Amino acid sequence: MGEIKKILDSRKLPDREKHSSRLFADLGENVHIHFRDLRTVYSVPEFFEFSDIVARSAKDLKRFLRWRPQYKEQEIFDAITIAL
Repeated sequence: MGEIKKILDSRKLPDREKHSSRLFADLGENVHIHFRDLRTVYSVPEFFEFSDIVARSAKDLKRFLRWRPQYKEQEIFDAITIAL
């Protein structure tokens, strides 16, 4: 693919997180969402539909958890639909 011609800089970088926690969107020919190792592509109207659904679902999830403070991740393995 390529060949290293000259090393411009060499330094020790901090250990990487177990996952990349950054989320960002870029707008080119369409909207690209990048989160961890996931990349999704939307038209502009689809992006706004998706973001509205996520916002409403987050509200429903927060309400569910507020009423069930005993909930713990990795302990309940039956799917519970809380937002549609």
